[in-house]
Amino acid sequence: MKILWLTTNSRPKASEIAFKSLNETVGDKAEIIVCNDEKMEGHAYNFNKSLSNIGFDDDIVKCDDDFVFYDKDWLDKFKKQMDKNTAVCYGKYGNHWGGLMMIPKEILRELGYMNEEFGKYGYADVLYRSRILRAGFKIHTIDSLHILHDDDNPQPEFKNTISKELAEERARLVSKNKKKYDIMCGDLIVDKRNVKVYYDKYKKPNEDIPSVRLRLRKRLSRVEKDSSLY
Repeated sequence: MKILWLTTNSRPKASEIAFKSLNETVGDKAEIIVCNDEKMEGHAYNFNKSLSNIGFDDDIVKCDDDFVFYDKDWLDKFKKQMDKNTAVCYGKYGNHWGGLMMIPKEILRELGYMNEEFGKYGYADVLYRSRILRAGFKIHTIDSLHILHDDDNPQPEFKNTISKELAEERARLVSKNKKKYDIMCGDLIVDKRNVKVYYDKYKKPNEDIPSVRLRLRKRLSRVEKDSSLY
């Protein structure tokens, strides 16, 4: 099990608190890999680059840098709900995004990378959740653990600590990406674009396994024939 801890560098003090809680609750149960987006090139870019570096041989936890963990057994509880066909996502108050999500390697190999068209903020992980379901897999949502996310956290380091300019940019992009997500969600064009673009840009999942390699070739062939998608 590997935990990809994705940073945004927007709130260093808050990130420090979040990482300390993650490290203390995980211990030696999993390997924590810090994925630092120093140039703020985007959430999906950071995830894709990190996933390409570690490969597709392990189950992973995708964890944003604004989650603070108070439940010491959260990782074990996630693992109990996961199997090769089921990802596990944390969500509260009906807000089931994808900021904290455990994904088995079988799903990673099937779906590959996130869509980078959303830029710095918003909806790349939500679309990935939709793609998991659309591909025929399941998602188990956990909302009863003592885990605080972003503005739910009462600590001052999590309250209005980013610059006004960054806050305005984030709000603008989230609003814009919500419309883009609504268009993309449920549309097979998203899967085809991810295969065509990101499998060329990054390492292919399972490229050394013949059956999967054949399946990817067939997908690429279908995409290349339908040039109208691009």
